[in-house]
Amino acid sequence: MALLLILALGAADPGPLVIDAGADLYPADALAQKLEGDVAVKLSVSADGALRCSAPGGGAMAPLKRASCELVAARDIFPPRVEKGQAVSADYSVIVRWKLGSSNRQFGGAVPIGRAGWIRYSDYPPIAWRQVNTGKVRIAYDITAQGRPQNCRIESTNTTQALAGNMCPLFVERAIFLPALDPGGKPRPTRGWFNLDWRWCETARCPAPDTGE
Repeated sequence: MALLLILALGAADPGPLVIDAGADLYPADALAQKLEGDVAVKLSVSADGALRCSAPGGGAMAPLKRASCELVAARDIFPPRVEKGQAVSADYSVIVRWKLGSSNRQFGGAVPIGRAGWIRYSDYPPIAWRQVNTGKVRIAYDITAQGRPQNCRIESTNTTQALAGNMCPLFVERAIFLPALDPGGKPRPTRGWFNLDWRWCETARCPAPDTGE
């Protein structure tokens, strides 16, 4: 699973994992104060899988720091590393991003990790580029209790197969989640959707195709 966390983000060294918490997960005290921002979290996982989370310092962000560790601990998918067939301790750097206006409703209760790297404008297929294809693609998928997407399919599109056809393989390879929780606080499978809007772009900084909806 540790390898999956790296491969899902499409890089050998992805840096801190960014978790987009979503407004529906806000603790009441942070919501009342209208707190927003990134919380840096350090995770240490022992060889037997025990997780320790710390978000140093208190201050005005203390409610979100506490909530960040609770969020990760309740949906623990961070494993120890394996070296020479043996489990050894592992450390992870995580950023939990809190925004009052954000929503994760399209993920069925799961919480996205590294969303900005799932589908990038550099994934625009060369054949679609040559044909100047644009359009929208909506994919649907299942999310396992381990936070992995599967059974991805194109739910709707108004563009060509050349542009839409590669989206599911990329999503399944890269996307990863903190899983949804059942009423007892245990990870559960769920379902989600993801909207992409591909527009023609010739600038050095093209907009992300992820619509955020």
